[in-house]
Amino acid sequence: TDTLHHDIEVEDTALAMLRFRNRALVSVVSSVLSPRQESRVRLDFERATVEVVQLYRYGNDDWTVTPPEGQSLPKGTWPPDGDAPASHGAELALVLDAMRDGTRPPANVDDIRPTFELLTAIYKSSQTGEPVKRGSIVANDRFYEHVGGYEA
Repeated sequence: TDTLHHDIEVEDTALAMLRFRNRALVSVVSSVLSPRQESRVRLDFERATVEVVQLYRYGNDDWTVTPPEGQSLPKGTWPPDGDAPASHGAELALVLDAMRDGTRPPANVDDIRPTFELLTAIYKSSQTGEPVKRGSIVANDRFYEHVGGYEA
């Protein structure tokens, strides 16, 4: 992570390489430097590449699914039934509805903990220059209480 351009107290660029238990590799790039103002998610699998390019919100029509050359997607696999465009507003509405109705929100702390552990591991690796394994940030680690490793 680094602050390359903007006069801000957080990073404006981040890069990470991840390896999963099944040996899959993932590259993560986050930057607010691009004049194109877009977000991109690309997933490369053995039998398809799945990609969305968007800014802030997207629906089924924004995704591109590409099968291997000379092949087609199995019938009925894309697009999925229904379309609920994704956005921060849509997610917040679900949380607010749950609060109003006194029901469990669609995601709770236990559900999102792995995401926060991953983000914290990226920050720790950036600051220490060392790989960080899943589950290694525990209560006595300075990054356990704060994603940036700062005292609370």
